[in-house]
Amino acid sequence: MCSLTPVVREDLVSHPDYSVAIVLNKIDGAMSRGTNELLAVMRYDTLQEKVPQKLVTFEVSALAGKGLRPLLKWITGEK
Repeated sequence: MCSLTPVVREDLVSHPDYSVAIVLNKIDGAMSRGTNELLAVMRYDTLQEKVPQKLVTFEVSALAGKGLRPLLKWITGEK
C-alpha cells in the first residue's frame, strides 16, 4: 500500500499571506482535459472556500514552454 508524504511545512499550511499555485500541465496534449473540467474534478470552488491562502492557477505546457513565464514570475515574486 502506498502512503502520501506531506510536502508542505506545517507552519505555512494555515498562513493566509502565502498563495498556492495550482499548475495544470500538458494543456496542449492530444488527450488533455479542459481547464474547467480539471478544476471541477479537484473541486476548486470548494477548495477556494476552505483554504485561507489565495489559489493561483497556471495553465502550462512544459514541453512547448507555453505558460511557463507567468509561473516563473510567480515563483520568483516578480511583478
